Amino acid sequence: MSLVSQKSIQSAGLSLERKRKVIDMLKEEYPVRLLCEVLDCSPSSYYYRSRREDDLHFREEIEKIAMEFPRYGYRRVTAELRRN
Repeated sequence: MSLVSQKSIQSAGLSLERKRKVIDMLKEEYPVRLLCEVLDCSPSSYYYRSRREDDLHFREEIEKIAMEFPRYGYRRVTAELRRN
């Protein structure tokens, strides 16, 4: 039931992003778990999506507070974030 020999996939040296693209292309025909196994990619790595864009807003707010109040520690910065 193997799609391609495991050895040839590992020797291809695909990045995680390329593995995700291959899985996306083939997931209609084959189970995701099987594709992950064949591509030597854990299912959690396949499903993981970074939330950096969400963090960007908080990072900007934290930097703004830190510039306005340079002596504030993390507790005061947190309190200031909650006020805004």
